[in-house]
Amino acid sequence: MAWQKPWEKEFNDLLERLHNSWGGNIVRNDSKIYSYSIYKGEYRDYKLLLMISEYPYPTGDYIEGNDNVEYIQLQILGDFKYQIFIRAESWWDRFQKFIGLQVDYQTGKEDFDKKYLLHIGSGNEKHLVNDFSFQEQIKALDPFGSITMKESYFMITRQVRDKEQLTLANIENLTNRAIELIEYANRKQVIG
Repeated sequence: MAWQKPWEKEFNDLLERLHNSWGGNIVRNDSKIYSYSIYKGEYRDYKLLLMISEYPYPTGDYIEGNDNVEYIQLQILGDFKYQIFIRAESWWDRFQKFIGLQVDYQTGKEDFDKKYLLHIGSGNEKHLVNDFSFQEQIKALDPFGSITMKESYFMITRQVRDKEQLTLANIENLTNRAIELIEYANRKQVIG
């Protein structure tokens, strides 16, 4: 675990701007060890959390963390009907699939299947992930560390590479695109 917080100033400035624009609360972490403050608020009638973590995936699902890489985590809380996990497919994933150690869902669309590793639940997820518009919305959110849709939350992670990612406009754009994806999935749930 990193003991530094390299994006602390930029992230705290972002949290202040979010608080001033969207309301909500900032949960301060004044600890000198690794852990950033967290934003809790509402945007477009959705409850959300924004934080920085060293984990690109939901904690507990994968044992991955990196001392020198950090990720923006945007969580949108709600009642979602899907179990979906998506991330970029790596050479290691392809190797594991080749030798039979890993299996992921294939949509039948080669460009999408080659780019993303996709795990889905046993419900109605197939009709959603096979949908062209859903796939285009996923692509529009790229680059991302992972996208997770579970019963109680939607989460997207993005690696922090520069301070431009920690601007109100960037977070607002990311949040709007994520909400569009959620609302599309919810409409498909009703129709499907």
